[in-house]
Amino acid sequence: MSQMEKMPFEYIGGSPALDFVNTVSWLDNGAPDPKTESVFEFDDIIRWAEGGEVLSKSEARAMRRLAKEDPRRAEQELVAALHLRRTLRDLFSTLASGETPDASLLNAFNRAVCNGMKSVELVPGPTGAFTWHFGDCRVDLGTIYRLVAWEAAQLATSERLGSLRGCGREDCGWIFLDESRRRNRRWCQMEVCGAREKSKRHYEKVKRDR
Repeated sequence: MSQMEKMPFEYIGGSPALDFVNTVSWLDNGAPDPKTESVFEFDDIIRWAEGGEVLSKSEARAMRRLAKEDPRRAEQELVAALHLRRTLRDLFSTLASGETPDASLLNAFNRAVCNGMKSVELVPGPTGAFTWHFGDCRVDLGTIYRLVAWEAAQLATSERLGSLRGCGREDCGWIFLDESRRRNRRWCQMEVCGAREKSKRHYEKVKRDR
């Protein structure tokens, strides 16, 4: 499948970490649904990061050049990124359901965060307080992994975590931050999962009434 034929990514999670989780739908057993997979090669991750402004256009070009120079390393980073996606999905879906992550899941998340912290340093902010900054600005094939892991750590330690929700459609598995005024958002996208669920309920009602 060429890049022109590939479906565009959706950015509805409210956080790059959640948007990355949502690059695939998830089955009831927590496995990625192969029918809805959007990430097949390393360039797909670059496309996602560029579209979500995780990477600038120049950074994306630099990363494509690096991937072409070292395809084996790019393949390794693809595997690592998909493993990270699974870890983030398991963590945030658990939290969205009001449950407590087990120790093995927290350990996996902490390992990802440690990798994401390798390029982070404290620098003085404009008001005198310190702020976090990615000190090593050189792009390499692990940059997207580190940025996503860092965004996940930022979300996990913020007050926004209380707005974490899972899509109400069981065969979706997407996760988002419900920052609507009434805090009653049920669907990742009303025009997609909301419409499908409405159609399903209508069909079931018609079937019962026959």
